[in-house]
Amino acid sequence: MNNLTTTNHFTAIANSIENDLVANWLQSKRSITTRTTYQRHLKQFFRFTTNDDPNPTTLGQFLSLKKYQAVSVVTSYLCHLRDVLNRASLTINVALSAIKSLVNYAALVGKCDYSLSEIKSEKTITYRDTSGVDVPSIKKLLKTNDTKTLVGLRNQVILTLFWELGLRRCEVIRLNIGDVDFEQKRVSILGKGRNQSEWMSLSDNAVNLLGEWLRKSGDRDKQDPLFIALDRSSYGKRIGSVSVWKIVKNAGEQAQLDKPLSPHKIRHSTITAALDATNGDYRRVQKLSRHKNIQTVATYDDNRRDDQGELTNLLSSMS
Repeated sequence: MNNLTTTNHFTAIANSIENDLVANWLQSKRSITTRTTYQRHLKQFFRFTTNDDPNPTTLGQFLSLKKYQAVSVVTSYLCHLRDVLNRASLTINVALSAIKSLVNYAALVGKCDYSLSEIKSEKTITYRDTSGVDVPSIKKLLKTNDTKTLVGLRNQVILTLFWELGLRRCEVIRLNIGDVDFEQKRVSILGKGRNQSEWMSLSDNAVNLLGEWLRKSGDRDKQDPLFIALDRSSYGKRIGSVSVWKIVKNAGEQAQLDKPLSPHKIRHSTITAALDATNGDYRRVQKLSRHKNIQTVATYDDNRRDDQGELTNLLSSMS
C-alpha cells in the first residue's frame, strides 16, 4: 500500500466521522440499550432547543457554542424536564449523561472546545425493588410452553436460562451457537459492562433443551445467533429485545401469576431463591448473579428477610 492510498483511507475515515458524528458516538457505546437510550434523549434535547432532530447543522451550532452558552442551554433543558414535565431525577440524570457523553466524544475528535463537567447530576434516593415471584410461580411458568412446537421449544429454553442462570435479557439475546459448550455443559456469557465473557455451568435439563432446540431449528454456523425469530417476516434473524420481553410477559399471563412478569423479574426471583437455598450466602450467590458489588446481593437479602418488618413487630410487642 503506497502513501497516497494510506492517506486516502484515513481521509475517508475522517470524513465518515465528520459526516455522522452522532452515529459514530453511539457506535462507541458497547451496550445496545445505552445506544438506544442516549439516542432517544438526544433527540428530545434537540427538539426542545431547536424544534428539530439532531442533524449536521443543529449539531454544529450546539458544539460551536461558547462554554457559558452551552451550560445555560443544557441547564435550561434540565429545568424543563424537572419543573414542566415533572420527570424523575433518574430520568434527568440519564438525559444529562447522554448530552455530556456526546460533548466529550465531540471534544475527543476535535469538534468541540468545551465540557459540561460543571453541571452536576441530581441527587437521588435509590430504592431497589428486588421482588420477583416465588418458586411455585416459576414452576407454573415453566409449564406454559408446548415444547412439541418450535416456538414453544425456543421459548422454554429462554425461560429456563433466565431462571436457572439468572441471565439478563441482553445476555440471552446476544448468545451465539458457539457460546454453548455441550461437552463441558457450560455456556459463555458476556455480562453487563464486561469486556470478557465468562463460563457458566448448565444443568442437564438446560443442556437437553438446548440440544433439542439446535437439532430442530435448522443447520446453522457457530457464529449464528442461538435464538432466532420464527415469524414469517424476520425468520432466522437474531431474536429482538421486545420479542423476548413479550415471551416472558405472555408466559406470565398464561400461568395466571399475581403480578406482571419481565425477564428481570425472573432474575430477581432466581437470586432471591438462591439466597433462600443457601441461607443468605452472599459469596456463593454472587457467583450466580455476577454482580460486581457484593452489596447489591446484600440488598436482595435485606429485602428478602424484611429485617425492618421483624423489628417493627418486635417493638410493637414491647408496648
